[in-house]
Amino acid sequence: MNLEKNGKLVQKFFLAFSLYSNGKQLFDLNQRPGEISALNGIRFITLTWIILCHTYAFALLVSFRDLSDLQDSTEDLAFEVILNGWVSVDTFFFLSGLLVAYITLRRLEKSKGKMNFGLYLFHRYWRLTPTLMLVISILILMEGLGSGPLWDMQVRSEAERCRSSWWANLLYINNWRDHKYRCLPHLWYISVDMQLYVISLLILIPLFWKPIVGFLVLFLMVLGSNLAVGLLTAFNNYFPTVLHLAPDAKFNEEIVMDIYWKPYTHMGPYCVGIIVAYLILHYRDTVIDPALQVFLWIIAITCNVSTLYGAYEFNRGNLPPAWEAGLYASLYHTVWAVGLGWLTFACATGRGGLINSFLSWKIFLPLGRLTYSAYLCHFVIFWVRNGLQRERRNFSHFEQSFDFAGYITMTMFIALGVYLLFEAPFGALEKLMFPRGRQNKDDVKTKQDTETSAPTFGRWKQCSSKTAVVLKQVNFKENIFTLPTENT
Repeated sequence: MNLEKNGKLVQKFFLAFSLYSNGKQLFDLNQRPGEISALNGIRFITLTWIILCHTYAFALLVSFRDLSDLQDSTEDLAFEVILNGWVSVDTFFFLSGLLVAYITLRRLEKSKGKMNFGLYLFHRYWRLTPTLMLVISILILMEGLGSGPLWDMQVRSEAERCRSSWWANLLYINNWRDHKYRCLPHLWYISVDMQLYVISLLILIPLFWKPIVGFLVLFLMVLGSNLAVGLLTAFNNYFPTVLHLAPDAKFNEEIVMDIYWKPYTHMGPYCVGIIVAYLILHYRDTVIDPALQVFLWIIAITCNVSTLYGAYEFNRGNLPPAWEAGLYASLYHTVWAVGLGWLTFACATGRGGLINSFLSWKIFLPLGRLTYSAYLCHFVIFWVRNGLQRERRNFSHFEQSFDFAGYITMTMFIALGVYLLFEAPFGALEKLMFPRGRQNKDDVKTKQDTETSAPTFGRWKQCSSKTAVVLKQVNFKENIFTLPTENT
């Protein structure tokens, strides 16, 4: 009997590395009951926006003959999508908080408040770390595989930093180290997401047992983090946000180090995601008057548009006084997430209309599953492409658009390989190490359970029978990325 059991385990171990099985899972277009399908579209669109912003932000200025078109772009209101694209990553933090709360609160309900904290932390570490270390290793190995006048400055110098600082990424503390010691600049996000994931326990546990206490903790965390960002900005005379074309690059680096790379800056969007998850779980079937829905859509659009284009004058060089800079810096991350919060709640509760239909388009399912690998890989492509460049060229938005198309295409193809050969196998190995047989039995009994009575959620809230069916059918075995984040 043991021999047969061990044989099945060995078989499952090798199946974890099966391209066919992993590919079948990746391209499975069936929507699972209870899944917030619109998140797939939000996730992939956000990834493309980030890569578009990085196409401009990390293009080597020394490689262009003429930058007059770039300087003139500061007058173009539409170009704010690039110049103020810093808010794009807050979408990932919002999604991460939402998914962590959505899944964890549901599991706490099923286990009647019992939780394995070690497994909670191990899951995220195992989810992120193997693929992260693979990408760092690839960059280090790329050092000797190319040449060019900019190769040493781009690839070799980055490989050397990664060779000496990889351990900081392994411990998820690289965002607290000096800018010159970081390995791959975009990996700060992964560390901040991990730090917020750990902190989320201080919110989710009280939110489950005593929602009033949980919301008080949420309020204090958002207030404290926003105050910290505002005061740091005002007292240091920082810009209200990082300004791409500011003449003092070192001053921008200080803002990135002290503000942008720190978890307190992104605590607001993360907490908004947690609140939205709670509202979806508790108030999915609450009747909302059509007039109020229209008003909430107007508020959401106003939040997102004002945040995205609120830095227009700043990017033109018209800087505000210190108090105004601090006020903007303290609020815009959270305000952006508030706009996303209504969009997500509306789509998850059947009020999204055409927007939900588009964001839930089935093609976004596999693309959404690739976002974590794609996010990790895209910077390696930037570095190699810049390092191989041998001629200077003229700057134009047309040329940058071609670069972006190439980057996004190559990124997704490489992410496909990384996912099939590395990310998916390690996800399957986790399920092998920690099987959830009990949960599977519960899922089979879903219909019978929901027909007899509606479960209570948390301590006091009584769900409707329709909500109970949805909650019971949520599939929590699927790894969902946040950043991503369970997407992050």
